[in-house]
Amino acid sequence: MAKTYFPDARCNLGPAHDYILVYAKNIEKLKPTLNKIELTEERASEYKNPDNDPRGKWASVDITGQTGHATESQFYTITTPAGIEYTPPIGRCWALSKETFNDLVKDNRIWFGADGTSRPRKKNFLSEVDGVNAWTWWTNKEVGHNQEAAKELKELLGAADIFDNPKPTKLLSKIFEIATKENDIILDFFAGSGTTGHSVVKLNNQQLAHRKFILVQIPEFTDKKSPAYKAGYKTISEITIARNKAVVERYQKESEGKILDEEYKQQLNQLGFKVFTLSKSSFPRTDFTPDPTKNEEENLALFHNYIKEKESQLTLVFNEEELITEILIKQGFMLTYKLEKQASFTQNTVYWATDGKKEAYITVDANLNDETVEYFMQHTDKKFICIERALDTTKKFNLKEKMQEKFFAF
Repeated sequence: MAKTYFPDARCNLGPAHDYILVYAKNIEKLKPTLNKIELTEERASEYKNPDNDPRGKWASVDITGQTGHATESQFYTITTPAGIEYTPPIGRCWALSKETFNDLVKDNRIWFGADGTSRPRKKNFLSEVDGVNAWTWWTNKEVGHNQEAAKELKELLGAADIFDNPKPTKLLSKIFEIATKENDIILDFFAGSGTTGHSVVKLNNQQLAHRKFILVQIPEFTDKKSPAYKAGYKTISEITIARNKAVVERYQKESEGKILDEEYKQQLNQLGFKVFTLSKSSFPRTDFTPDPTKNEEENLALFHNYIKEKESQLTLVFNEEELITEILIKQGFMLTYKLEKQASFTQNTVYWATDGKKEAYITVDANLNDETVEYFMQHTDKKFICIERALDTTKKFNLKEKMQEKFFAF
């Protein structure tokens, strides 16, 4: 991959390229899953139509192959329209059987040159090309370079040099175009300036696809003398967040006042991301240890007091959004879940949670009203999640009896 567009003046022989290391658990299983990439204008310009074929422009390809797995049917003599005979070069065979070759000749898919004297080649029509296989050399015209990447970041955040050596979105977009499907999740454990998220949004916008990204970045502090710190970014993760927020806002702003089709409107409505930070669990640990100097009855009383104290921490100190997130993750929901407050519940704050696959009603209120309990006892088709302390023994028993596996209390 070319990383710059001019030589480094500090070096007599300046490096102009980088390497990308690709790992796979099983390379043979990976190969068939890789996508072809769209033809560039430069590659498409190689297609011509010298014989005015009604099927349009075409490019010719060699029809010989290595002899390693060849069969007898791949060794024969081909006679051109001008009467010239050709056999495969030494060490090679025809890639087509004689029968297949003759069928292609009848369909005018074999090219013998304008005068009918050339070695035969197969015609591949531009209209039938669904892309080309990628190769390992990518020019900066195709995938950008470091200077272009720095310019992208500056245009988004309005400050120069706030991150060293960001990657160009062209590069990441091409990697994702080759290696991912339209609904895949892309994980970047070293998010840095957030190019991965930017590239996913960009590629989705181009293809009307629905890839998702997970970016991981520790809150590494920026140097107090750095342009990033002076621009207001105290940590690298703040740059990551700010960049992707700016990307979403840019696409939304660009669409204002335009007539959009429904598919693209849906694409814009799905733009966005959530920010999570590592913190202590909302559920306090129950690591009570009996006092060996006290008897069983006294320790039981201490244990009850301990549980009450921990439960009060849960129901009085917790952040509602954080608690709901932790519960839903424990229930197997994806991080992209959506919450919608249900106005029909007047006695408790109840949300409808869905991630497209899993769905449930959830409330983290400290007390569950009789009216709410009665509703879920009558409507047992949807999952219901609540805090265990919000229920007395009777309510908990009745809900469990009616809803069975649809009821879950934390």
